[in-house]
Amino acid sequence: MNQALELASERLLWSLVSAGWTPSRWPGSACGTAILEVRGRPRLQSTLVTWVEHDGARYLVSMRSPEPGWVRNMRAADGYVALRHGSRRNDVRLEELPTNQRARVLRAWYGWTARSPVPRRHFGLRRNAGVEEFERVAAEHPVFRILPARTVGAEAAGANGVTRDVEPSAVRDLLEDAPRASVAFVEHDAVELLPVRADFRADTYLFAVLAAGALELQGREVVLLRDGGAYWFELRGISVRGLARHVDPPAPEGSERLTWYAIEPRRVLAWDYDAIRYA
Repeated sequence: MNQALELASERLLWSLVSAGWTPSRWPGSACGTAILEVRGRPRLQSTLVTWVEHDGARYLVSMRSPEPGWVRNMRAADGYVALRHGSRRNDVRLEELPTNQRARVLRAWYGWTARSPVPRRHFGLRRNAGVEEFERVAAEHPVFRILPARTVGAEAAGANGVTRDVEPSAVRDLLEDAPRASVAFVEHDAVELLPVRADFRADTYLFAVLAAGALELQGREVVLLRDGGAYWFELRGISVRGLARHVDPPAPEGSERLTWYAIEPRRVLAWDYDAIRYA
């Protein structure tokens, strides 16, 4: 692909994403495209970016050089940018990963984006390259974790909002013994919600539904919710979004009545209203 055709293709995709005419997440993938907006000099700057989900978090990668224009402007704005898809705009903060933590995220991002010749030209790697090859180029390609704008400290931006988001480890007890557990999924263009039995073993999220009359969830996207507390100031919870797959029962008791699934997590969120923080 020559540079003129590459530029024309990027402009076309920019227009489609900006208008919201592309999926927010590419079907069957763990990535999506968005318009990154950041205040530059002298006006708002925008660029097309591709994010990837890896180990429950979302990341952006600098493909062309260690510090293209959007990265310079983002750093000048202390990491505060907006990601827009059509009319939907999310204010976020980008947190740069140390070089020694980038390789696995780079590999996950490249595994999806290298279907296009453009990333392959900039990285010069095979699409199925090993993690050690990404360790060699990690210093040349900064990686940024996407965080909600209001879950970082007030000292970073002088913001005065309130957030109840916490790290999943802060509510780990809910994974081991939650008062309630349910799973949500889409069926016939409507959201279905089922009470489930949930378990958490060997860092794996598990849930079970009654075998009799249960819908088949193998390979489907689901959200597992575990929460506790009857009042707003006690509300604590964790949600796990990902693909469900059949697994053997973790214990033999009652296994003939239940169908068990594990979730391959794409996104994990946790909240704790008892630990409200100012951001």
